[in-house]
Amino acid sequence: MKNLLLLICCSISTITVYAQNTADMKINAAIQMAETVVAETSLEKGQKPTRYNQWMYQNYMIGEGIKAMGEALERPDFSSYRDKQIMYFCEEYKNIEHFTNRYLHPATMWHCGMVAGLVDLSKKSDHPEIARGISYFQKMLNNAPKVADGTLARYKSEWKSKGIQIDDLYMVSSYWVRKSVGLGESKYLDLAIKETLSYYKHLWNPQTKLFHCLWVEKRPETRIPHWARGNGWFVMAITDLLNFVPENHPKRSELLEVYNEVMLGIMARQNKNGLWHQVLDHPKSYTETSSSGMFTYCLLRGSAKGWLPASARTAGLRGWNGLQTKLTDKNQLKDVCVGTDMSEDVKYYFDRKRVTHDQHGIGPYLLAAAEVINADATKDSFAKKKPNVLFIAVDDLNDWVGYLKEHPQAQTPHIDKLAGESHAFTRAYCSAPLCGPSRTSLMYGIYPHRTGTYFHHPTYSPEKLISPERIPLQLAFQKNGYYTSGSGKIFHYPEKRGWDNFVPRRKNEDSKQITYVFGEEATRPLKDFRVGVSEADPDSNDLDGAIVNWAIDQLKVKHKKPFFMAVGLVKPHSPWVAPKKFYDQYDAANIELPEVPENDLDDIPDAGKYIAHTVYPFFKKKEHEIIVAKNGTWEKLIHAYLATCSYADYNVGRILKALEESPYAKNTIIVLWGDHGWHLGEKEHWRKMTLWEQGTRVPFLIKTPGMTEGKIVNAPVSLQDIYPTLVDLCKLDLSQELDGNSLKPLLNKKDGAWDKPVLISYGPGNFAVRQEQWKLIRYANGSEEFYDIGKDPNEYANLAGNPEFQTPLAKLRSSIPKTWKYIICPRTKPFENTLSKPHSQ
Repeated sequence: MKNLLLLICCSISTITVYAQNTADMKINAAIQMAETVVAETSLEKGQKPTRYNQWMYQNYMIGEGIKAMGEALERPDFSSYRDKQIMYFCEEYKNIEHFTNRYLHPATMWHCGMVAGLVDLSKKSDHPEIARGISYFQKMLNNAPKVADGTLARYKSEWKSKGIQIDDLYMVSSYWVRKSVGLGESKYLDLAIKETLSYYKHLWNPQTKLFHCLWVEKRPETRIPHWARGNGWFVMAITDLLNFVPENHPKRSELLEVYNEVMLGIMARQNKNGLWHQVLDHPKSYTETSSSGMFTYCLLRGSAKGWLPASARTAGLRGWNGLQTKLTDKNQLKDVCVGTDMSEDVKYYFDRKRVTHDQHGIGPYLLAAAEVINADATKDSFAKKKPNVLFIAVDDLNDWVGYLKEHPQAQTPHIDKLAGESHAFTRAYCSAPLCGPSRTSLMYGIYPHRTGTYFHHPTYSPEKLISPERIPLQLAFQKNGYYTSGSGKIFHYPEKRGWDNFVPRRKNEDSKQITYVFGEEATRPLKDFRVGVSEADPDSNDLDGAIVNWAIDQLKVKHKKPFFMAVGLVKPHSPWVAPKKFYDQYDAANIELPEVPENDLDDIPDAGKYIAHTVYPFFKKKEHEIIVAKNGTWEKLIHAYLATCSYADYNVGRILKALEESPYAKNTIIVLWGDHGWHLGEKEHWRKMTLWEQGTRVPFLIKTPGMTEGKIVNAPVSLQDIYPTLVDLCKLDLSQELDGNSLKPLLNKKDGAWDKPVLISYGPGNFAVRQEQWKLIRYANGSEEFYDIGKDPNEYANLAGNPEFQTPLAKLRSSIPKTWKYIICPRTKPFENTLSKPHSQ
């Protein structure tokens, strides 16, 4: 864009640097304003509507503002306000289609703002009026007038033509982007982008760097003055849009160019008191607060997200300071322009009626306040305020770690020390007992049964099955200003998005170190059993050493931003190769074997026996019988696994020591997790790939800054909870919904009430649910296992047929999904009879 650099320089030179701490800002006024609206709004069924819950676009913005305040202040009464506001409408107006005949039609498109809220609410409620409202609005858009290039328009008799009115963009764009997220269909996002760029083309004045507010197709020479609130609607729309446009979208750079040109033009019109005039290029018109709130919010938001230069934050803070001069003694906002028509006469706007505590002003003011709360205004405070995250994944590490006490000989002193300083979860579970689907669901925040990413085969690649608009965890951090780096195994399938620096793991196994337990000539799956003793120095770059050394180097770097650092240790994944010192820690002649009762499988259904006796769904082979029959083999394999787990623990210790010696020790969240369990003979099974405890239970630790004393958490939780928990702890701005639950409530107490079900799936139709002390396994053919894990942690007694336990059994059954993706590939085709389509299909 021409003159962009000049505008930046001019803007910086004309803005007096202004900075205040959040504590000095008049946040209390914003809180009182939000409380007043909540108190004065009738949201109970049967009550008369107030001016805050009519079907109006400015009321949607009030809801957004109060919701943002709730999230910033962690106030549930604020956070839930918008949804209650829209649900009230659905309850009171039983026939939205009838009501919308009055409000929703092309001549009054501006009344449609709250439809965006309906789309958000549709993901939480199946109220029939929600779907009716969305459907009706979509029909209205389909039938709305359009100018020659397809841009949405209005028709008015006085124009004798179709016209593009600037207010409409925010109402329509906010609907489309939320529909795009809700349905996972990029076409709606593309529509919002196309409409935004079209509005810019028709309405932008390149001479004044401001927007006209109307373009009439048959009278393009019509020039409506640069009314402030009209300009405000455009900047609100494009700011909202940028929250949803993926980093790799081909139009994102063009949108950012437009955004910078528009916002710098707005900055140039800010007066010395930090406010904007009713007509932006006419200082004789009064300073108007709804538009000033809009510009203040967008400047603060855009600068916080890195979309605008640093000077935008200074301008935004000056705007916030100026808005305080527009507050009454009762903390209500004055000098808000009433809803207005348009005129080509500039004087028309000079004396428009001004009102106090009007819907048009409240929403932008509260949105700006939330941005002030979320961002300390002092230089470099973001890096000081936001916690770093050290994210350690350990491949194939089951519950044979000291703090979980599942093998008496396990030696994992570094993980145990971390557990003693962390929230140590004793009943944590993967979402799927296989590394591909487990890691995919964790990192993308969505269950395997919802995407179909079940097994290891190109058919199940997330690139094919998950929308590119879905934001993986590291990209969420990157979009929130974090420096993101990683090395080793984090994803099973490579994901390049969201990394500032990622070093792939290198395959450096020395074949001379490996012994094939069943000989090199054995066929798979027995050929997969490989062990080995390495003579390499544990601190060298051999095996996982290169990953750990990279992490140590990263912790020595002076980071200007808060960081998200992911370290994916590959061991104890097979082959079970570890440096000699870790084998020597164990007495090879006295390795303890797991307890496997002879009749352990007698009371489980055939589906469970089938999974126990196969490498499901890869090979049909009763591995346990073969291993037990070969003298000393069982002990040899357990020795190798224990040694490799101790090697993984040693590497965890090296990373933690480097963190303790770094400047980041006091402000870093540590998350350590294993991606799934591993059987070593339990239930007559080897490897992962079962829904039993040994196949699904994992180590899981979260250490928050300042913790010195650990807290044992016995409530069942899921690795699916990691993403929403980190979003909560790090206060990440994220527009997509996540499967799982934030564990923040559990982090505040030792063992608080927690009865959320943990869902685990293994291929289409096979599920397990853990809740309280109970465990249900439901196979694709409908057969079941039911256990009281509190009394029977090894799952020896199947209670599914016992009438005494039907009440808790029914409770867990209610958590089994009724629908799921059914995807079969050549590898899983031979096992098709053990999988199923949803019963509704």
